[in-house]
Amino acid sequence: MVESPLETGVVLFGSVFAIVCAEKFAETLSKPLESDTAPTLPDLRSAWHHSRDTLIAANIPTCLFIAAWFGLITPAFALVGSQLFATSLLALVGARVGWRSTGSIFWSSVSAVCAGSVGVLLAALKYVIH
Repeated sequence: MVESPLETGVVLFGSVFAIVCAEKFAETLSKPLESDTAPTLPDLRSAWHHSRDTLIAANIPTCLFIAAWFGLITPAFALVGSQLFATSLLALVGARVGWRSTGSIFWSSVSAVCAGSVGVLLAALKYVIH
């Protein structure tokens, strides 16, 4: 199922890192470019603050694939564990959005199921494509 767990872990983390850095770099530089000013240290801190959660979230799947490379778990377990982790994060974010917008446990649960379903759908599409 997974060719090289180390390669998968490195590519996973490297891809997320590159995307997050590029997005935040573009955001950080676009504001000073619009106002003809230089980016400030608080601008750079803000970019890091807003990208840190995404980078931290990428570490769990990366660690699972590194553990598979060391032979502590199977590559298949690392893959399924990574997908479950990502789907759980989506459900958690959905629940938080539902709670923050309505304060209702019912709508928080509905939002969690909807967001989690997106994760399940993405995992299924990835499985079908590969």
